[in-house]
Amino acid sequence: MKCKTIQIYLFISGLILITVGSYISFTPLDYMNQFGIQVSGNTSLLSDLRAMGGSLIVFGLIALWGNFHKPAQLTSLLVSSVVYSAYAIFRLIAFTMDGTPETLIILASVIELTLAISGWYLVAHTTNTTYTSFEVHP
Repeated sequence: MKCKTIQIYLFISGLILITVGSYISFTPLDYMNQFGIQVSGNTSLLSDLRAMGGSLIVFGLIALWGNFHKPAQLTSLLVSSVVYSAYAIFRLIAFTMDGTPETLIILASVIELTLAISGWYLVAHTTNTTYTSFEVHP
């Protein structure tokens, strides 16, 4: 797979993860209010939201890292694919168990599923020989 395609994917993936993670971490009340959920005063939920957002920021930084450090591209691709797959799978489970959510959540699910499938496609069409960090020297 062309390196440029992987770089574009990692840039988009990382940018989305960092943006969403920052929004959740630094403005959790605004994040929840957009769905009509009031959490003011619930410090435990706010703590969980900030932690979840922080993990998304870290995953986004790992995705972007692959753009600047070629040996890290496969790792970055795998991390992005796993993160988006987890979100897509568990959203589908939630739809089945809890019913249809707000339109924004459905849109997020489509984006997550698209990025998961795209990521795994790129992983499947990438060879380890492209990445020198996987070479074993006797």
